[in-house]
Amino acid sequence: MELTPIHIPGKRRRKGEPPPPRKSKRTRKNNEKKAPAKASKEPSRKASYIENMPLEILEPIFLYAENVNLARASPLIGNMLSGISTRRWVFIHAFAPTWCREGLHGENLLDWDPNPAHQSALLEYSWADMRFIAECFERCVRQYPDIMASHDIFGDLVDEEADGNGNGVAEVAAPEEADENGAEETGAEETGATAAERCFLRHYAAFRGGERVVDTALLTRSDQVAMVETDTRIPDALLAGPWDEEALKKLYWLVRAGARVQDDQTWELTYPGFRLAVEDGLSDDGFGMSALALFNRLGVWLSWPPHVLEEAYELIYPLELKAAWTKDNSVSMLYGGVTRQLGNAMAAANGGQATATSS
Repeated sequence: MELTPIHIPGKRRRKGEPPPPRKSKRTRKNNEKKAPAKASKEPSRKASYIENMPLEILEPIFLYAENVNLARASPLIGNMLSGISTRRWVFIHAFAPTWCREGLHGENLLDWDPNPAHQSALLEYSWADMRFIAECFERCVRQYPDIMASHDIFGDLVDEEADGNGNGVAEVAAPEEADENGAEETGAEETGATAAERCFLRHYAAFRGGERVVDTALLTRSDQVAMVETDTRIPDALLAGPWDEEALKKLYWLVRAGARVQDDQTWELTYPGFRLAVEDGLSDDGFGMSALALFNRLGVWLSWPPHVLEEAYELIYPLELKAAWTKDNSVSMLYGGVTRQLGNAMAAANGGQATATSS
């Protein structure tokens, strides 16, 4: 019985055996087009009811809700509420009840109460820089001239008879020092600056001056209108550092305006900022010395644990000795004051009596 031949690929054929037939490949005709892909059966996302609202209705909802998370609800809502006029309107509405007070802890003269949580959330945004804040303050002065014409952007009361314009253009102490530091460095001559911004820049130039690290206005806060609520948080990024010019301007305004470190902003947040300020040394060009002066005003180390206080003292004490020999009296007073406060805080934390640690 003859066996059935098996064709194995690559194996030689027997003599006289014809080659196996090959299957012809399918060729697509040149004029034949590929069938179009089927459209997805999934329906497109329908906009929600609030996303279909016009801006004229959505803006008041955002204003009175006092919740910035509404703008984060969807990209469409965020895009509608990101206009400069909307941001300015919301910022003024949030801070106007605080700015329109009689004295430091006086009565609110407006019909709605301030919301510290909402103020804190708005201050976290990078677009809420000093130019924006000064512009909002200026517009608020125009809106409530009878209430706000008596104090400047820091909340300090202004003598209208001496100044002639009490809405924030009062001269600061030692204005010639600010002029020596140069208006170009602080942007005082920038076009489009409001009167409130020019007032702020003159104060800031005096604070940043090489011989005016300890701004006298930081030490005298009587007869002041609070510009932020007591429970309003200083943004964490401003306490932890590092700082650029805009960040230091904002921190300076908040400290001058009466902001304070909150209980939940503990040493884990403030001590890294202190280290950055100290590591900057005694440089007049950096931001460390200015940040340390603001930290001194805030008293960020008053609630630090003993081991952190000891480490901070070891960092600052050599700089105090160096400042006493190489810097002017104001810088030496700054570092000496910080060293004494740290020493007293260590003594209090350890249950002992405070001792004078520096002159």
